[in-house]
Amino acid sequence: MPEIDSTFAEALNYRGESKINLGDDEGAKSDLDKAIKFSPRYADAYTNRGFAKYNMEDLQGSYFDFSKSFGAQSPDADKYFNRGLVS
Repeated sequence: MPEIDSTFAEALNYRGESKINLGDDEGAKSDLDKAIKFSPRYADAYTNRGFAKYNMEDLQGSYFDFSKSFGAQSPDADKYFNRGLVS
């Protein structure tokens, strides 16, 4: 299987974020699922997917994704705030 450029996951993340802003949470989740598949440690994709799930009232899934966003990067106040939305 050819190696996928990391910018592909980044592009999917940005497209997913745009879809969230347009109210297309299902489409956003699909893009963000792909971004995470290609780059499993991409914290921003987990954060954005958490927001898409939150908007779709999947609070358990949202909590999981917000928690996963702590993974590769140091947790910051925004990540704790996001997770607190669904606690």
